[in-house]
Amino acid sequence: MVATIVAGPADNANAQLAHAVRLVREGRFAEAESALRRALELPLPHGQDDRQLKAQMHMYLGSSLSAQGKIAEGTPHLERALALNPDLTETYGLLGENYLGAGRSADALRSFEHAIEKMPDLPPLLTRAAMVLATSSRAEVRDGAKAVAYAERATKLTGGRDPNAMAALAGAYAEAGQVDRALAAGNQTMAAADPG
Repeated sequence: MVATIVAGPADNANAQLAHAVRLVREGRFAEAESALRRALELPLPHGQDDRQLKAQMHMYLGSSLSAQGKIAEGTPHLERALALNPDLTETYGLLGENYLGAGRSADALRSFEHAIEKMPDLPPLLTRAAMVLATSSRAEVRDGAKAVAYAERATKLTGGRDPNAMAALAGAYAEAGQVDRALAAGNQTMAAADPG
């Protein structure tokens, strides 16, 4: 079915979006950007949910731009996607990464926590939130107890085998003032990173 849609006319917004999604999955972000910009200019078929389709277009465009290192240009598209459809859960994580890249740790944390509310068992989100809470340069963002809770959950979900989750746990324990546990988690981090 996707092949039929992709082969559709170039003046069809759905065809452009389907084509762009395929390009994103193939890592062809500059081409996806072009297709998505075109899709956003096209009229939508009569009776189609305008907000939902436009939200997807903005999400993929923001993602494509960000993957090319155009963070400042990609961020507003991710924000627009969520304004149109707050249920585009994966967008919160992407937006959080962009905010981190721009030095906006409080915004990044809010975005990661929105994603965690919707996907509470996704270790990468828990790990990123824990790292922000444990290591932010802004004292008002750091929260050792919350960082420990997120990092312990990520570590449990990964069976203690994910070096990123273990590093987040070590940082969280350190921020919470649990030095012995931080050292132990640090040692486990090195073991997880070098299983041989």
